Formats: sequence, structure tokens, C-alpha cells
Amino acid sequence: MRIRELEIDRFGVWRDVSLPMNTQGPTVLYGPNEAGKSTLLRFIRGVLYGFRPQDERSPGPQGGPVTCAGSLLLEQGGQDYRLRRVSEAGSRGRLEINGRRVADDDELVHRLVGGANEALFTNVFAIGLNELQQLATLNGEDVARHIYGLSLGSDGLRVLK
Repeated sequence: MRIRELEIDRFGVWRDVSLPMNTQGPTVLYGPNEAGKSTLLRFIRGVLYGFRPQDERSPGPQGGPVTCAGSLLLEQGGQDYRLRRVSEAGSRGRLEINGRRVADDDELVHRLVGGANEALFTNVFAIGLNELQQLATLNGEDVARHIYGLSLGSDGLRVLK
């Protein structure tokens, strides 16, 4: 699966945004702290697996309920798929693929994410600045072992140790 475009109607600090992704190689999103990089990652996770209750709150200490909505344009096996999710109270949100409503456990959804569940998605993409700074001090096989340990989460780190 390759994400070709993000379209955010509303999510966190992002409103009415369309972000095309690099069609060749990886797309790198770079910016200062509090620029919204982690929010974009939460948005992608939300569209793929469902919005969480904390996603549906406006920012700030007095945050009220908001509707999250947006879509991802995915390419899988040479075919494009538009996944669109809109939050709904009491659920992870309403999911549509190419304009057709589907359940989160639909076979096409499973195929598009390569069978990866939400926990795997979250752990694999959870490498932050602290971890990157630690990687800068490592060499060779230590780097691979460190990244592998991070992707396993805290339980996996205990196993490696």
C-alpha cells in the first residue's frame, strides 16, 4: 500500500488541507515541534483504523466535541482506492471506500493495510526524536537491533534484553 494523498476536512489543528505524497520513494514530513506532524500520523491511523475519542475533541483545556473527517488516496496493486472516514459518536467512525460504505473488518480493508493491525501500525511508526538521537550513537548491527526492539514495543524490548 502506498499513500498518494491526504485530504483532511477537519482533524486536530488541520482544516481543509490536501497533501499530495511523493510518488517515487518515501515522503518525509519535517517541521518544528508543535507543527502538526504527529497529528498527521494520528489522522492516517484514524482513517485506516478508526478515530479515537480523544481525536474528536478540539485542542486546548476547554476542548469540546468536533467531527473528524478526511480521506486517504491509496495505491495497492496498481489500483487506486479512496478511503474516507467521518467520525460518529459512539463508534470509530463511518468508513467508505470509493464511495461505498464498508465495515472496518471488511476483507478489502484488511488487504489494503496488508493485514497490519492498529497496534502494529502505531508501534512501527512510533519512532520519535529521542529514539533518532539514540540511533545516532549506534553502529552497524546495533542500529538494526534497536529499531527492531522499538517496533516490538515495551514487551519486545524486555524480550531482547
